[in-house]
Amino acid sequence: MSSSAGSSEILIGFLCFGLFILVFAGIGIYLILRSRKDKAKIAATAGWPSVMGRVLESRIIESSSTDSDGDSSTTYRPHVRYEYEVMGNVYANDKVHAGMVVSPSNFKKSQETAARYPIDSAVRVFFNPENPAEAVLEQKASTVPLLVIGIVFLAVGLCLALPIGLVLLLSINAG
Repeated sequence: MSSSAGSSEILIGFLCFGLFILVFAGIGIYLILRSRKDKAKIAATAGWPSVMGRVLESRIIESSSTDSDGDSSTTYRPHVRYEYEVMGNVYANDKVHAGMVVSPSNFKKSQETAARYPIDSAVRVFFNPENPAEAVLEQKASTVPLLVIGIVFLAVGLCLALPIGLVLLLSINAG
């Protein structure tokens, strides 16, 4: 095999791995920025007015998945659908709190959330005065899990990039 063919295979390998690193770090950056955006959105709900509404549906959504090794995992998410009226218009929504919905694998936590909102119960609904169709039941939520996952993705991406950068730097200096 010629040295130029071997060099091009190595270069393609570095480019593919580099692309993988960029995607991994990019996901980390996206999650970090999303957690900041969600935190601002959650803070904004503190100034929203409220009306009384009624719970239409309250249950837990279960999602199962199987990875390539055959290992299965299940996530749970509370699903609470409610209706409310603002200035004569009736709206329906299913957002418990502002921000990205993260499905935990903790059934008990999801069950506790759904249990706080029994079907046909009266609930206080906080709505966006600029867009009454946007509403939440809770004005507090944590963005910490999203931030932590983002930091982990970014850190792993950077840790993977360091050896690649060193190898490339050494190969440039050797050539």
